[in-house]
Amino acid sequence: MGSGCNKLVKIQEEKPVNKAVVNQPIKSVQSMEEMIVPKTFNWNTAQRIQMGINIIADSGISASGVHIRVYYKDNVKKDLHEMVSGISNSDGKVGTTFNLPTYVRSVFITTNQTGDKLFEVPVNSYSFDYTLRL
Repeated sequence: MGSGCNKLVKIQEEKPVNKAVVNQPIKSVQSMEEMIVPKTFNWNTAQRIQMGINIIADSGISASGVHIRVYYKDNVKKDLHEMVSGISNSDGKVGTTFNLPTYVRSVFITTNQTGDKLFEVPVNSYSFDYTLRL
């Protein structure tokens, strides 16, 4: 934890708060060195996500050989950015681990079988499993 912005700021030990102070003026800082950051602040900008996708064909059986692409939308321009791609195995499964920006709350999946259709999948933790029906 000795790299990046957290080397430039003061880390503050957190103390229990008895009551909120409302009338205290807010101090503005002019540089990173003047900032005081709580010790529990999360410095991560990306998180490792474990993904498991099960692909089911129209017939109800597992679909092997399906090419998928996983995207996220950035929070500024709302552009799609590809994170990972893969091909389903003989059991119709695609699994991998990848880094995802911490602000992302859902990913979008496309396949070579469904054209431009996007399947939105919520990401609420460090892993997700999703069954995709073609």
